[in-house]
Amino acid sequence: MANRHLSRTIAMQTLFVWDFNNRKKDIKEIIEENFSNFAPDFDDGGFVEELVSGVFKNIEAIDDYIKKYAPEWPIDQITIIDRNVLRLGVYELVFSEKIPPKVAINEAIEVAKNFGGESSGKFINGVLGSIFNDMPEEEKNKREKLSIKKIDEDTNKEEDCYVCSQGKKLPFKKYIDRKCNGKNKVYYSSRIDCKDCPQKTKCLGKMKIKYLMDTVDKPYYDQMYERVKTKKGKQMKTLRSSTVEPVLGTLLHFLGMRKVYTKGIKLANKHVLMASTAYNIKKLLKFKGVNYAQSGIKKLEKAHKCLNNQLFDFFLTKITCFLAQLKGQSLFIA
Repeated sequence: MANRHLSRTIAMQTLFVWDFNNRKKDIKEIIEENFSNFAPDFDDGGFVEELVSGVFKNIEAIDDYIKKYAPEWPIDQITIIDRNVLRLGVYELVFSEKIPPKVAINEAIEVAKNFGGESSGKFINGVLGSIFNDMPEEEKNKREKLSIKKIDEDTNKEEDCYVCSQGKKLPFKKYIDRKCNGKNKVYYSSRIDCKDCPQKTKCLGKMKIKYLMDTVDKPYYDQMYERVKTKKGKQMKTLRSSTVEPVLGTLLHFLGMRKVYTKGIKLANKHVLMASTAYNIKKLLKFKGVNYAQSGIKKLEKAHKCLNNQLFDFFLTKITCFLAQLKGQSLFIA
């Protein structure tokens, strides 16, 4: 479910900030800041706090699992994102009975792909997959049976589906990966629902079912849309459209920037920010240089005119005095 995926993302961000600050910052304060910044109107039912507190209570045992199943990677040398995604994954896989093991692994892999480096997903999959393979079969079956009822209850509370104008549901069916648009969720109706629908011709065309596809990051887009409608959001949108977007458009379409050759989203952000900063500085220098040059030319022209006027007055005075002297001498001779 989309809300659980968002909750896991916020939990990972909380652990990341806590770990980045040498485990000194208050965890409840970090959770509140993350909700305020990333999901101000999101009600997770306490799931984020449950995940984070579960990791804290079992962190020594969780780190022992990581050391055991990733012996070539000392825990301090694992990147902060991968380390805390692993902690969440190990907690849900080993210590929590509410989540099916395979769901815990898949969710951890998705979070790692979204926020880690190119190889983060494979690394997380390898470690958690090894832990899962070593779990007793009885434990696996027990976890699956215990989790089925819990999943059904959650689904009844908030079903992941679309509803058409005729009241028919288009439930979530599967994930698909697209090279250009990333991971997407697929929804489609049943043939029985669409068979006698009065809007069938207009809605379906030549198809037999209604088919929709949406990005897995839709909750983030919805949050962004709500924030943009606020007063501050409108101001930031206007500022962004006049500063950031033209720079990124120029870098992509005119300066040939196609791929960021860095590892991890943090370095990718730094790369884009540095490129944008360099572009803006160059543009600012060019703008000031032209203005200063034009201003200098105008000042030179003004000074030239002023100098010409002063020279003219000077020579006129001298010539007048000279002529007056000549006139006086001529009269004296006469």
